[in-house]
Amino acid sequence: MGFLFKAGFWFAIVLLFLPKNPETLRDQRELAQSSARSLIKAANDAAQFCTDQPAVCQAASQTSALATEYLNLATEKLTRKEEKPVK
Repeated sequence: MGFLFKAGFWFAIVLLFLPKNPETLRDQRELAQSSARSLIKAANDAAQFCTDQPAVCQAASQTSALATEYLNLATEKLTRKEEKPVK
């Protein structure tokens, strides 16, 4: 879910910095405003989802923590393999 917020944020930033041709400036501004409104709506919907479905959000949080733990273990094992001297 965080990825969607980040992607929407950067998408809106890119839209704000597109070349400013006087003919399309108004269209770009409207598009950026529309994107910002969509991003705010998505954030509100996500917050409401966790309010309506706390069990799903809790399960996702636990899954994320477990995945992080497995990735840390994998990184640790790979680091140890690289540190061992070659015979």
